[in-house]
Amino acid sequence: MPADGTKQPHYIHGDGPLYFAALTAWSPGEPLDAAHGFAIVTNDTMGGMVDIHVRRPVALPPAIAQRWADPAISAAEARDLLHEGVPEEAFTWHPVRQEVGNSQYQLPDAIEPI
Repeated sequence: MPADGTKQPHYIHGDGPLYFAALTAWSPGEPLDAAHGFAIVTNDTMGGMVDIHVRRPVALPPAIAQRWADPAISAAEARDLLHEGVPEEAFTWHPVRQEVGNSQYQLPDAIEPI
């Protein structure tokens, strides 16, 4: 975090698509509203990512993500899958423009390093 207390946005990426563990109260056929939203599962940061934030989303490899999304999976099995997440060293990151912290910033330079 910069010395003045503002948050510094970062572009964090890996190879290929990223699949994040999430929880939802939504079921097929239910309305898509705030009460049926979702939350991304996070874990403590480790390694260099601790300089960016104290938490990180749990990213899952494709085969594990497919098992996570299976509605028949038990809570215990799902909890165990969280230990099979993509390791932090599989990601790279760099700081980007402050404007990227606003979700309405959609210019092509959003992922360019500063």
